[in-house]
Amino acid sequence: MTTLYKGEIAPSDFKLWDGATGTYDRNTDTGGSETLNRMAWAGVDVLELFGNKTNRNLAAISAALTRIGSSNKVPIWLSPGTWTIDDDLTIPANVSLCLPPGALLTVSSAKTLTVNGSIATGWYQVFSGDGSIVFGDGSIPCIFPEWWG
Repeated sequence: MTTLYKGEIAPSDFKLWDGATGTYDRNTDTGGSETLNRMAWAGVDVLELFGNKTNRNLAAISAALTRIGSSNKVPIWLSPGTWTIDDDLTIPANVSLCLPPGALLTVSSAKTLTVNGSIATGWYQVFSGDGSIVFGDGSIPCIFPEWWG
């Protein structure tokens, strides 16, 4: 007979999807292990997985894009806060950029953020800074002035 224990679920109980790996191993209550499919419905949480839970910067986004690669179609989630883009960055066509209220991409002067994938956001500010924002052909159906405040 197996003894089951119940308790509260904590964030550490979930395996967040990294955009590339389809499965993960988990220890069972009987001392064995099992391979499970990752939950991909929420996309990749860039701050949690690649930003050390505090770094909203180009390095975190670049690490996520590198891990995802060019063949996986993946949404990436940029959590609320200011994301500093201090060098040129291209979001590829296979990546959808998810920007909830409060997420702000600040592009430094003389730098360019190129978005070739889609954007999931609302009618609120998501871009700032003196740099350039370029949208690839067919990446989005329309642009809203509210995105710039």
